[in-house]
Amino acid sequence: MSEGTKKGRNMSPDAALPLYEKLGYLSGATGVGIFQALFGTFMLVYYTNVAHVNPGIAATVIAVSRIFDGVSDLIMGRLVDKTKSKYGKARPWFLRMIIPAFICTVLAFWQPTGLEGTVQLIYMFLTYNLAVTICNTAIAVPEQSLISYATLNAKSRSSLGGMHMLGVNVIVALVVTSNFLKVSTAIGGGDPYTQGGFTTTIIICMVLYAVLSLICFFVMRERVSNISTEEEEEKAKANDVPMQKVLKSLFTNKYWLICTGITILVYILMGATSGTTVYYAEHVAGNLELQGSITSIYTLTMLAALLVTIVLIIGRLGKRNTIILGMGIAVVGYFLPVITYTPLMLHVGGALRGIGFGISSVPVGSILQDSLTYGLWRDGFSAVGMGNAAASFGNKLGTALGTAVLGWVLQLGGFVSDAATQSASAVSSITFMFAIFPTIVCAAILVLAFIYDLDGEKYTKIEADIKEGKFGENRER
Repeated sequence: MSEGTKKGRNMSPDAALPLYEKLGYLSGATGVGIFQALFGTFMLVYYTNVAHVNPGIAATVIAVSRIFDGVSDLIMGRLVDKTKSKYGKARPWFLRMIIPAFICTVLAFWQPTGLEGTVQLIYMFLTYNLAVTICNTAIAVPEQSLISYATLNAKSRSSLGGMHMLGVNVIVALVVTSNFLKVSTAIGGGDPYTQGGFTTTIIICMVLYAVLSLICFFVMRERVSNISTEEEEEKAKANDVPMQKVLKSLFTNKYWLICTGITILVYILMGATSGTTVYYAEHVAGNLELQGSITSIYTLTMLAALLVTIVLIIGRLGKRNTIILGMGIAVVGYFLPVITYTPLMLHVGGALRGIGFGISSVPVGSILQDSLTYGLWRDGFSAVGMGNAAASFGNKLGTALGTAVLGWVLQLGGFVSDAATQSASAVSSITFMFAIFPTIVCAAILVLAFIYDLDGEKYTKIEADIKEGKFGENRER
């Protein structure tokens, strides 16, 4: 009898998850989100404003490192697929990575005094890759995979997808992103960019990450780890399902390609804009405190929209139409600062962006897992680990591209980190990255959402077939 059954849980593959498990997943997602926010939002800020590295060079280090980071995703995906533990395939990694992630993150945000030139670049490259290429991969791939392993139930998966976005984009933004510089300022004696203030704030964030990861490990359960046809089960035991076959399954899965494209664009958007608000508030709007207030209103409206979407919208519109609605609203929110950057309009734009992302985040968090379930139904074996890893590979490249574009555009615009007043070209480059670039990316997401149709009755039929053992042999719908 499994640990879940002993505790009276419904361990059926299509079980509707109880609220406490959803909250447990929310805890884990928030922990992963904290880790990712530190590098996605504050790494470039640390390099330019604390370590005083040229923004173009810093962005290049991040972009090049993300290539290695992507390769590590594929390795991690294979490890997840092959993991055998009484705790499942994904859950063990939440526990295993706490200490390594803590140590490597602190090292990345703490550069010894006196480092410069080549030695500084080597230190940046090594510590960044230890933290992101290795540690982030080993926590992000299992966290995403856990949605697939927890249940086949479409509604519960939508809830977990919403919990993922709630944790990563709302709670993290509300608790960490909007307050990070305030805490580092208080610790740094009024200066947000001191080494001591930044490092201490990082340590506080990583303690919170560790606690949340432990909660997820102890609360969540996996129900779908061992689903496969008898033939594929025997092959899996003999390790006869080759990488080539798994990759072919993924890259001939049109739904996986669409969903991966959507999530890559979302991560490009996050990479390009998460740090831009800091630069925009300080150098365009002329008030660094706006960074916190804009982030807070964005976060609060996202939270409200996300909850309304889970309860009222997604069940009526379906996942595809929900993404279209949300991205349409986000486009308007991003474009408003092009018209005017008064504090009122900046906050209205932040609110619209929050509403748009809150609506679209619920389906975006689960459609990738639905596409992998389609692959299981069609081909007869699970590619959950590799599917999430390959998508994560693309997501990280997307984040790297977004971050690199930000750094390169700042460099081309002539941004100088310690200048009292930025040049007109630098201000224009910041405005482009804050408003115009994200508008273009949101429009591209809308195009992909229009061609996605693995929704409603189509997915319900697949779920029923899998439960009855009717899957494999390249089924056609």
